[in-house]
Amino acid sequence: MYLQCQLGNVESCHGGNAQPEPNVRDLSGACTCNDVTKASVDLNNLQTRVDKLHKSMTDFKNQLNNVSPKTNSYQGQPDGENQKYLDILDKLHTKEDILNRTNEEVTRILQTASTEIKGLREKLKNTTGELATCQVSMGGTHTSQKAPVADFTTFYCSFQQTDLCRFTQDRDDNTDWTRQSSSISTQSGPKTDHSYGNGYGYYMALKTINTPKSSAGKTISRLTSPTFKPASNYCLRFWYTMFGKDVDTLNVYAKVNGGRGYPIYTRTGNVDPYWHFAQIDIGPEYTKSSFQITFEGSYHAYKVHHYTNSHYTYIYYNDDGNIAIDDFYIYNTTCNSLPAVPADSLLRRVGNETTYYTFHKTPATWYDAQVTCRKENPRSSLAAIQSASEQLFLVNFINSNLGIDYAGQNGFYLNGNDVDSESNFKWINTGYPEIVNYTNFHQGQPNNVGNIQDCLLMEYHADNYKWGDVSCTEKHPFICETMMP
Repeated sequence: MYLQCQLGNVESCHGGNAQPEPNVRDLSGACTCNDVTKASVDLNNLQTRVDKLHKSMTDFKNQLNNVSPKTNSYQGQPDGENQKYLDILDKLHTKEDILNRTNEEVTRILQTASTEIKGLREKLKNTTGELATCQVSMGGTHTSQKAPVADFTTFYCSFQQTDLCRFTQDRDDNTDWTRQSSSISTQSGPKTDHSYGNGYGYYMALKTINTPKSSAGKTISRLTSPTFKPASNYCLRFWYTMFGKDVDTLNVYAKVNGGRGYPIYTRTGNVDPYWHFAQIDIGPEYTKSSFQITFEGSYHAYKVHHYTNSHYTYIYYNDDGNIAIDDFYIYNTTCNSLPAVPADSLLRRVGNETTYYTFHKTPATWYDAQVTCRKENPRSSLAAIQSASEQLFLVNFINSNLGIDYAGQNGFYLNGNDVDSESNFKWINTGYPEIVNYTNFHQGQPNNVGNIQDCLLMEYHADNYKWGDVSCTEKHPFICETMMP
């Protein structure tokens, strides 16, 4: 196992002779522990010199303050006393000259220091990929992924807003899609939405439960997107669930000039309660004109008015067949042209698992942070730390990056929360809650102060970012992760 090479952790270097792991990309071709050690020593020496000069300036100013009252007391005294005054004044001028020269030297040193520090930081950035680790740490690989410059636009909708991102219900169908939170039924539909993964999140559902239909037959409902401008190609991505023994069909259309034509995507029958990813390339035959996307769901549920025990009741048939969609993305390019991972992400590869992380220094609420991660990539979410080695990997990288480490004094949001069941923290990166098995809580955490702390935070900067629970509405920096399939 190779250890991390970074400022503040140079003792982990083996004389600068550690060899990089094969097949790990060295971004600069010249990163060694000796480089970082020398840079650290130069910075420390420079800081010591500046500190000494500042101390000299402070001492001179104190002496000047002590001398000035004495000079005033000698004015108007006899010649002998006046001579003492002149001697003191001469000494004062001498010290002022020294102080002026010292000020000039300090100014020069600070200018030099600024230039040298800037150069050192740039050198370190170039040789380590923004001070990332240059060797292997805990079985993972440190590298920086540069995505191509985006030459496309993205439309994203998580259905968290009541305006549904300007999606509309069709009027020539039988019923409407419903903006739904939480589970519809244990026998049908998703357990939570895909965006938040808890009871505060919303998705669009075609609900068969409590259907208004009172006779057998197919019921159809359509949900149509806003209009998209012409382009050479488009890529459509979304998440869906089709769970229940009575599930029928989900069709997706590219609607041009008001006509739906044939479906560009079809899925039929019961799948499972998990969210599944769909991706569709839409060619120029559709996209050369303005167009819309229409989701069409169908079911065969109905109810019968039944009289029994002296009162009427409804008996429902075929009502375990809910269909749901969430996290809608559409890009004005082909699917193959889209970056596989977010730009400037950190790679960790352990065995067959490949994960990319991005670090966001601008504070956000847990909910806004989660949506930001979802926007990055359809497979992105706030990070879920599943092991001690993953925790150490992230902590080592954070400590190696001055800007990220500084932001980390306010902690980093993870995706775990106990919103739906107090003290039962769940990871929600897949959209289907999973029990948090590995934990790294600080002593006394979690404590749910005020009964409002439901979200996990890498909170304790001074204790290797051990975890705590905080209110989900607090604003903190955050880490996103993208799990590759």
